[in-house]
Amino acid sequence: MPATPVSPKQLKVTSILVVEDSWLTRRVICKILRAEGYETWEASSGPEALELLAAKTPNCMLLDLLMPEMEGREVLQAMRSRGYKIPVIVITADIQARQLDALQELVNIGIGQAAGILNDMIESPIRLQIPYLQILSPADVQAQLEQHLNGEQIAAVQLKFTGSFGGIAQLVFPTNSAAMLVTMLTGEEVGTHDLDSVKIGTLSEVGNIVINGVMGAISNVLQQRLNYSIPNYTEGTIATLLTSGGLAADTVVLLAQTRFIIEKLHIQGDIILIFNVSSFDTLLAAINQLAGGL
Repeated sequence: MPATPVSPKQLKVTSILVVEDSWLTRRVICKILRAEGYETWEASSGPEALELLAAKTPNCMLLDLLMPEMEGREVLQAMRSRGYKIPVIVITADIQARQLDALQELVNIGIGQAAGILNDMIESPIRLQIPYLQILSPADVQAQLEQHLNGEQIAAVQLKFTGSFGGIAQLVFPTNSAAMLVTMLTGEEVGTHDLDSVKIGTLSEVGNIVINGVMGAISNVLQQRLNYSIPNYTEGTIATLLTSGGLAADTVVLLAQTRFIIEKLHIQGDIILIFNVSSFDTLLAAINQLAGGL
């Protein structure tokens, strides 16, 4: 399930620094917080926030993620380097509910198309869970996925994409499900040497087809060109998967995740998309352009 949002009251704070480049949004947030009894300070940019932190010590910060001049993630990096340990709640007025709904539907279209491709390959019905989206740090992504997969060993095919927006797309299976899928596709018996020798090639090909189905649908709908890396096969833990994906500890990402279940074959897996937040503006601009043309 998606993580429960944290409120200032849960953090037991009395003073809050609101960092938001939109004057109207900043004032509305501060007005609401003051009505709830909080003392507020305002900053319209990252540099202004850091200057204010040098003079004042709020109990909490509400930080806009997408700002000109200095993005929210850069503010977090600067705070870390200067030793500030203030709790931070990340917000962004640029990702409105309408845009998130559109993005979720876009991911749903891509995953639905990929499920159709996989269904044709194995000739068995596939049940999809509704994808959900979260803005997280890589550490939170790891914790989220480890909880979701119950700490199981995994087999995964990973493909990096770049272009108008960038990130990582992954097809992830618990190892038992991976072996079952390869057996279904190749006819090799579970536990045999022959199965192990063909597993990497088979899963890499499946992952390549499914992931390209997802990303192809998204790029086609948005009319944005994407470039793809060669699929990379990985076995191990979620930590191994994220490390091989090259996610730096100080990045902020959008995690889009859905589980698919092939009940007849007792196979389950996950399609996981990780978008770099630095490419959100292009991604959302493409969504807005699409919505404006409808």
